[in-house]
Amino acid sequence: MPSKNEEGFLSIEFPRNLVEDKFIRDMFFGEDKNILRIHPFSENGIEPILMKDKLIINLYSGVILHLRNDMEYFPEYKTFKNNKVIGTIIKVKGKVFYSSDTQLIQQKLNHVFVQWIAPSSDTKLGAKIYKQPDGSYVVLMPKEDATDLPPKYHPRILDKDKM
Repeated sequence: MPSKNEEGFLSIEFPRNLVEDKFIRDMFFGEDKNILRIHPFSENGIEPILMKDKLIINLYSGVILHLRNDMEYFPEYKTFKNNKVIGTIIKVKGKVFYSSDTQLIQQKLNHVFVQWIAPSSDTKLGAKIYKQPDGSYVVLMPKEDATDLPPKYHPRILDKDKM
């Protein structure tokens, strides 16, 4: 999505039967409180919405998302039941940028994750990059001003009485 100064959003729909039950329980019913702190779908500017037969992910301006099935820090944790899940774009407002060269992105950025941290004296000069034991990289970015980030959205359940 473009910068948050340009209002817009993108809605992607996934069939619920392709979403892992554990992810649904953890994200929407609070079985694992840690999931709201670390799952990419709970980052600023990303709004997960659960319905009876689908999962909708809204991306708001200022968000960059690389969809992948494993979750950073817990590669064994799966959001989707298989690795070939394709979402359907159901609504777009404003500009959306995408890369169709997914093979290149997978090769070049598969093991790079960005994590926002509170600024401190050792991060004043910018990002710190750390190589993890599994070979992946974590980029720690100081969050200078929370107003620079899109707002935080909590997971929502629609049609709760039909679940």
